[in-house]
Amino acid sequence: MHLLAAAEVIQLFPDGTIFIHIAMVLGMIWILNRTFFRPINRVLETREQNKGEHSVEVLETWRQAYLQLADELPGTFVLDATMPREELRGLAVGVAWRKLVGETAAPAAPPSPAAW
Repeated sequence: MHLLAAAEVIQLFPDGTIFIHIAMVLGMIWILNRTFFRPINRVLETREQNKGEHSVEVLETWRQAYLQLADELPGTFVLDATMPREELRGLAVGVAWRKLVGETAAPAAPPSPAAW
């Protein structure tokens, strides 16, 4: 009963105080950006700058190490990722199925997408 009586007193239309509230919120955002978030932004910028890719030489060294490891591990297949996506997918599926059924020879040609 008391809630119904309070509903008649509450203003349900905006007045000039909304502009004061908006100004207060914008002021708080400005203060937070100038004080609290500035160190965080510096950390994020530094992290973004240090995030760069590895050099081509490092990537090629890793590639050669993986290829050498593939030569040493029996039953390992190296797929050429420069071929078209559908061919690569077909070849990868063929290799996976041959591994599942126990065949050790690499597929001679990639199976057609219709064979999946």
